[in-house]
Amino acid sequence: MSSLIPGLKIPSFDNTLGALFIGSSLAGILYGVGCLQMFLWMTGKRAESDRPWFKTFPLSSALETAHQATMTAGIYRFLITDFLNPFALPSGAPGSAEVFVYAQSLLLACTALMIQLFFCWRIWMLSANAFEIPQRIAFTALTTILAMFSFGTNVGKNEPE
Repeated sequence: MSSLIPGLKIPSFDNTLGALFIGSSLAGILYGVGCLQMFLWMTGKRAESDRPWFKTFPLSSALETAHQATMTAGIYRFLITDFLNPFALPSGAPGSAEVFVYAQSLLLACTALMIQLFFCWRIWMLSANAFEIPQRIAFTALTTILAMFSFGTNVGKNEPE
Protein backbone atom coordinates (compact mmCIF):
# COMPACT_ATOMS: atom_id res chain seq x y z
CA MET A 1 0.00 0.00 0.00
CA SER A 2 1.41 3.38 -0.93
CA SER A 3 1.54 6.24 1.53
CA LEU A 4 0.82 9.93 1.09
CA ILE A 5 3.77 10.74 3.35
CA PRO A 6 7.13 9.75 1.85
CA GLY A 7 8.96 7.20 3.96
CA LEU A 8 5.87 6.18 5.97
CA LYS A 9 4.82 2.64 5.21
CA ILE A 10 1.21 1.82 6.07
CA PRO A 11 0.59 -1.89 6.67
CA SER A 12 -1.84 -3.91 4.60
CA PHE A 13 -5.28 -4.22 6.15
CA ASP A 14 -6.66 -6.92 3.84
CA ASN A 15 -6.65 -9.65 6.49
CA THR A 16 -8.00 -7.56 9.35
CA LEU A 17 -10.09 -4.54 8.42
CA GLY A 18 -11.02 -6.06 5.08
CA ALA A 19 -12.40 -9.14 6.82
CA LEU A 20 -14.27 -6.90 9.26
CA PHE A 21 -15.84 -4.96 6.40
CA ILE A 22 -16.81 -8.11 4.49
CA GLY A 23 -18.31 -9.68 7.61
CA SER A 24 -20.35 -6.59 8.43
CA SER A 25 -21.54 -6.37 4.81
CA LEU A 26 -22.71 -9.99 4.89
CA ALA A 27 -24.40 -9.36 8.25
CA GLY A 28 -26.24 -6.44 6.66
CA ILE A 29 -27.43 -8.66 3.82
CA LEU A 30 -28.67 -11.32 6.23
CA TYR A 31 -30.37 -8.63 8.31
CA GLY A 32 -32.24 -7.51 5.19
CA VAL A 33 -33.32 -11.09 4.49
CA GLY A 34 -34.57 -11.38 8.08
CA CYS A 35 -36.52 -8.12 7.77
CA LEU A 36 -38.11 -9.35 4.55
CA GLN A 37 -39.04 -12.63 6.21
CA MET A 38 -40.60 -10.79 9.18
CA PHE A 39 -42.53 -8.47 6.83
CA LEU A 40 -43.89 -11.36 4.77
CA TRP A 41 -44.99 -13.17 7.93
CA MET A 42 -46.65 -10.10 9.46
CA THR A 43 -48.58 -9.23 6.29
CA GLY A 44 -49.60 -12.81 5.52
CA LYS A 45 -52.66 -14.70 6.64
CA ARG A 46 -50.56 -17.00 8.80
CA ALA A 47 -49.90 -14.26 11.38
CA GLU A 48 -53.62 -13.84 12.03
CA SER A 49 -54.03 -17.45 13.14
CA ASP A 50 -50.85 -17.70 15.25
CA ARG A 51 -50.94 -17.78 19.01
CA PRO A 52 -50.84 -14.44 20.85
CA TRP A 53 -47.43 -15.09 22.46
CA PHE A 54 -46.03 -15.86 19.02
CA LYS A 55 -46.90 -12.36 17.88
CA THR A 56 -44.21 -10.96 20.21
CA PHE A 57 -41.50 -12.00 17.74
CA PRO A 58 -41.37 -8.60 16.04
CA LEU A 59 -39.62 -7.60 19.28
CA SER A 60 -36.73 -9.83 18.22
CA SER A 61 -36.65 -7.93 14.93
CA ALA A 62 -36.47 -4.64 16.83
CA LEU A 63 -33.61 -5.99 18.95
CA GLU A 64 -31.85 -7.16 15.83
CA THR A 65 -32.29 -3.70 14.31
CA ALA A 66 -30.63 -2.17 17.38
CA HIS A 67 -27.85 -4.77 17.14
CA GLN A 68 -27.27 -3.96 13.48
CA ALA A 69 -27.19 -0.23 14.28
CA THR A 70 -24.59 -0.65 17.03
CA MET A 71 -22.51 -2.91 14.81
CA THR A 72 -22.60 -0.37 11.98
CA ALA A 73 -21.72 2.47 14.35
CA GLY A 74 -18.82 0.46 15.76
CA ILE A 75 -17.51 -0.43 12.33
CA TYR A 76 -17.77 3.20 11.21
CA ARG A 77 -15.89 4.33 14.31
CA PHE A 78 -13.23 1.67 13.82
CA LEU A 79 -12.76 2.06 10.05
CA ILE A 80 -13.39 5.78 9.51
CA THR A 81 -13.26 7.97 12.62
CA ASP A 82 -10.39 6.26 14.45
CA PHE A 83 -8.56 4.86 11.45
CA LEU A 84 -4.93 4.13 12.43
CA ASN A 85 -5.57 5.31 16.00
CA PRO A 86 -5.06 2.24 18.21
CA PHE A 87 -5.30 4.30 21.42
CA ALA A 88 -8.98 5.09 20.85
CA LEU A 89 -10.05 1.44 20.80
CA PRO A 90 -9.51 0.22 24.40
CA SER A 91 -10.20 3.56 26.09
CA GLY A 92 -13.50 2.57 27.72
CA ALA A 93 -14.88 6.03 26.92
CA PRO A 94 -18.26 6.45 25.24
CA GLY A 95 -17.91 5.35 21.64
CA SER A 96 -14.87 3.16 22.24
CA ALA A 97 -14.62 -0.38 20.92
CA GLU A 98 -15.33 -1.82 24.36
CA VAL A 99 -18.64 0.00 24.63
CA PHE A 100 -19.75 -1.17 21.17
CA VAL A 101 -18.81 -4.78 21.91
CA TYR A 102 -20.63 -4.63 25.25
CA ALA A 103 -23.81 -3.20 23.71
CA GLN A 104 -23.71 -5.64 20.80
CA SER A 105 -23.25 -8.67 23.03
CA LEU A 106 -26.17 -7.70 25.29
CA LEU A 107 -28.48 -7.09 22.32
CA LEU A 108 -27.36 -10.34 20.72
CA ALA A 109 -27.94 -12.25 23.94
CA CYS A 110 -31.51 -10.94 24.26
CA THR A 111 -32.28 -11.78 20.64
CA ALA A 112 -30.69 -15.23 20.92
CA LEU A 113 -32.71 -15.97 24.06
CA MET A 114 -35.98 -15.33 22.27
CA ILE A 115 -35.00 -17.35 19.21
CA GLN A 116 -33.52 -20.28 21.12
CA LEU A 117 -36.54 -20.56 23.41
CA PHE A 118 -38.73 -20.63 20.30
CA PHE A 119 -36.59 -23.46 18.91
CA CYS A 120 -36.90 -25.28 22.24
CA TRP A 121 -40.66 -25.02 22.05
CA ARG A 122 -40.66 -26.12 18.40
CA ILE A 123 -38.49 -29.18 19.07
CA TRP A 124 -40.73 -30.12 21.95
CA MET A 125 -43.85 -29.83 19.76
CA LEU A 126 -42.31 -31.72 16.82
CA SER A 127 -41.18 -34.55 19.09
CA ALA A 128 -44.83 -35.12 20.06
CA ASN A 129 -44.03 -34.12 23.62
CA ALA A 130 -41.70 -37.13 23.89
CA PHE A 131 -39.26 -35.35 26.18
CA GLU A 132 -40.11 -36.15 29.76
CA ILE A 133 -38.52 -32.91 30.91
CA PRO A 134 -38.69 -30.12 28.28
CA GLN A 135 -36.74 -27.91 30.69
CA ARG A 136 -33.54 -29.70 29.58
CA ILE A 137 -33.74 -27.96 26.22
CA ALA A 138 -34.50 -24.60 27.81
CA PHE A 139 -31.62 -25.08 30.25
CA THR A 140 -29.22 -25.52 27.35
CA ALA A 141 -30.48 -22.34 25.70
CA LEU A 142 -30.27 -20.36 28.94
CA THR A 143 -26.72 -21.58 29.54
CA THR A 144 -25.73 -20.21 26.16
CA ILE A 145 -27.34 -16.87 26.94
CA LEU A 146 -25.59 -16.63 30.32
CA ALA A 147 -22.27 -17.28 28.59
CA MET A 148 -23.00 -14.38 26.20
CA PHE A 149 -23.88 -12.06 29.09
CA SER A 150 -20.70 -13.09 30.87
CA PHE A 151 -18.65 -12.29 27.78
CA GLY A 152 -20.34 -8.93 27.34
CA THR A 153 -19.85 -7.85 30.93
CA ASN A 154 -16.23 -8.97 31.07
CA VAL A 155 -15.22 -7.07 27.93
CA GLY A 156 -15.44 -3.73 29.72
CA LYS A 157 -13.58 -4.97 32.80
CA ASN A 158 -10.37 -5.94 31.03
CA GLU A 159 -7.71 -3.29 31.40
CA PRO A 160 -5.16 -2.85 28.60
CA GLU A 161 -1.70 -4.02 29.59
